[in-house]
Amino acid sequence: MKGHCLCGAITFETSAMPQGVSMCHCSQCRRQSGGIWSSAFVAQDIVKMMVKRKLRVDDARILVMGFTFKENCPDVRNTKIADLVRELDDYAAEIVLYDPQVNPDEVKQTYNLVITNDLPEGPFDAVVLAVAHSEIVALGPEVLNALLSEGGLIYDIKGIVPPESRGGGI
Repeated sequence: MKGHCLCGAITFETSAMPQGVSMCHCSQCRRQSGGIWSSAFVAQDIVKMMVKRKLRVDDARILVMGFTFKENCPDVRNTKIADLVRELDDYAAEIVLYDPQVNPDEVKQTYNLVITNDLPEGPFDAVVLAVAHSEIVALGPEVLNALLSEGGLIYDIKGIVPPESRGGGI
């Protein structure tokens, strides 16, 4: 059996029956599938979780950790994190972007967004774990929780921290 994702970037060939199905993460396939990874869904879910915690979203300071297309890679082409940031920007007062592996000038030129390679100081009302770079994973729940304001939310898209250490995620 042969196959590929919608855009053809991912191809496969196997002689065995598939054990599961997964979504391609490129922007074209995500746009076509409108699946759970869509930026609008994730942003709305973050806002809902913040409201449940009685956090004022319109005054919120949100840290998005990770910006690249995938973990441990400096490539920002096809990243959906830019879309997530734009969605969140419609709700929150300040969005701070951190990614230890990107070139901040490239992000500014390509997406017109400001990003830092240095871990910013809190407090933040929400920390969104968007890309599982080894530097972000190595921080651990204690450091991540120290970035939060009282009652703040860790929203873990990538499964970086144990469920008991976060407020929400996919």
